[in-house]
Amino acid sequence: MTLDLVIFGTGGLGRESLEIAEAMNDRAPQWNILGFLDDVATQHGTEIHGYPVLGDGTWLADRRAEVIVCVGQSPARRRVVFNLQERYRARFATLVHPASVVARRSVVGAGSVVFPGVVIGTQSRIGEHVLVSRNASVGHDIEIEDFANIFPAACVSGHSHVGEGSELGSNVTIIPKVSVGAWTVVGAGAVVVRDLPANVTAVGIPAKAARQREAGWHLS
Repeated sequence: MTLDLVIFGTGGLGRESLEIAEAMNDRAPQWNILGFLDDVATQHGTEIHGYPVLGDGTWLADRRAEVIVCVGQSPARRRVVFNLQERYRARFATLVHPASVVARRSVVGAGSVVFPGVVIGTQSRIGEHVLVSRNASVGHDIEIEDFANIFPAACVSGHSHVGEGSELGSNVTIIPKVSVGAWTVVGAGAVVVRDLPANVTAVGIPAKAARQREAGWHLS
């Protein structure tokens, strides 16, 4: 049995997620893809790759389709998810491209998207509404909390922890047993060799905090 699916967001991430859902269907029918939702009114009534833009979140008021929220920035994605939950009791899909490898003893949470070429090792937990981009490597016994972004070719080594809403830029390397605090951004190419606190921007080799933000900055 296939499940109805709508994609919230008509930008690049939304279109990429459509490709992933279609690839999943190529392997075995799973999704009845209904179309897109977007808060931008000028998108309503248009089509993307043959799928209609059905409206905004209010479309879910009397429908039970599963949703994938394709908003790239973690704070904004969190706001959209919470709004859809509170107003419409939205149910969230999980998309895992068939050209990725997720160990059978690992878990990928609701609302998360795993791109092609990703490898996730054993006994790791990917939280809800996490983006794991192309060719990222997530080792064994790792926890990546909700709303995190793991960008292309990032490498997270075993027994590491990535906090809620954190962003690991392209080609970031996290050595084993290191923690990245909640809502911290690690710049592209950085190498994290020691724990990073919450709410900082870290860059370099080894990665060091270059900017401190106030706690709760992501709520504004």
